[in-house]
Amino acid sequence: MNNTEMTEFNVIYKDIRVKQVNTKKEMKKFVEYPLELYKGSPYYIPLLYGDEMRLFDEKKSSCSDIAKFWFFLAYRDGKIVGRVAAVVVRTYNEKTNRKVIRFSRIDFIDDGDVARALMQAVENVARANGLDEIQGPMGYADTDREGLLIEGFNRPATFASYYNHEYYRTHIESMGFEKEADWLEYKLHLPSEPIERYSRIAELVAKRYNLKEVAVKGSKMRKLIPLYGKKIFDTVNEAYAPLHGTVPLEGKLVDDIITTFCLFIIPEFLSIVVNDEGDVVGFGAVLASINNELIESRGKLTLPTIFKLLKTKKHPKTAELALIAVKPEYQKKGVNAMVVDKILRGLIEKGITEAETNLELETNNSVVSMWDVLEKDFIKRRRCYIKKLN
Repeated sequence: MNNTEMTEFNVIYKDIRVKQVNTKKEMKKFVEYPLELYKGSPYYIPLLYGDEMRLFDEKKSSCSDIAKFWFFLAYRDGKIVGRVAAVVVRTYNEKTNRKVIRFSRIDFIDDGDVARALMQAVENVARANGLDEIQGPMGYADTDREGLLIEGFNRPATFASYYNHEYYRTHIESMGFEKEADWLEYKLHLPSEPIERYSRIAELVAKRYNLKEVAVKGSKMRKLIPLYGKKIFDTVNEAYAPLHGTVPLEGKLVDDIITTFCLFIIPEFLSIVVNDEGDVVGFGAVLASINNELIESRGKLTLPTIFKLLKTKKHPKTAELALIAVKPEYQKKGVNAMVVDKILRGLIEKGITEAETNLELETNNSVVSMWDVLEKDFIKRRRCYIKKLN
């Protein structure tokens, strides 16, 4: 890159200095930068502050067993003008037999030079680690936020998704990044009564394969999750294995996700389908939308924020789909009808009339078509980019 000087992974490009985050104080600036960039925006939803800070501490990070992060801040005249994280996910590279580095948590002002300087820092990490592809925006796992928003800029993000300015795409594509995969998102219009056809299919499937729903009304999350939590993620790992960008969810990462489930999900918004041996063969979860609470708290789980979240969880106004998975050997047998019927009944019971699907890989027809039984509107598209290094 012209006019560039490098010290280790740091970059000086024209009047921009990109510096690796080395202290907790600098990491605090990294985490808080988007709050300034998107100040006043009704669309940007902060990540959980504590979770982001823990990524900097490998001893506390839930993903340190599978991924390594490098964090960078871009400065111009002493002022922060951008940020990016470089991520190497060991399990992904082993699974795909590729040499990939991911860029994540990328934010910057509308300036192509800033974007180029940030990406040069990611390239520096890639070359130092013998890697030859840059992929992103992608995080440490499929449960981390991923994909650059390229359609749907007039809608808020969700708890599980990024929001970014429209100019990001222009600057990233100008550096030679090309499409690797797209995700689609939909707004679902929910009926006021359960769908009879799905309820009938669900009942027939349960009888035919000796299946039952265990997340029934009155269930306690503190009992359900310890009993079925690990089995749920065994099912998720099997179902998601062929999909773009996924890695097995295991160890500390699963423990953290389970903790989040217990905090944010109610049994009415949960489906756990088990066979006669007690194995989880189908799973679905929906989150009450907590956008307003996260915006107000700037992503920090203070005591007042937790009280507000608990109130929202009990009396949600809107919802978003979190995860849905069916074991491969039970796919195309109607188990998805059991999951959808259970979750739909819970949403109707809570008076929810609209929900968002979160990211659905455009090539994953089984999931994209799962909600065709409902009226739905296409609202967003997100993209993962790829670039080969010379």
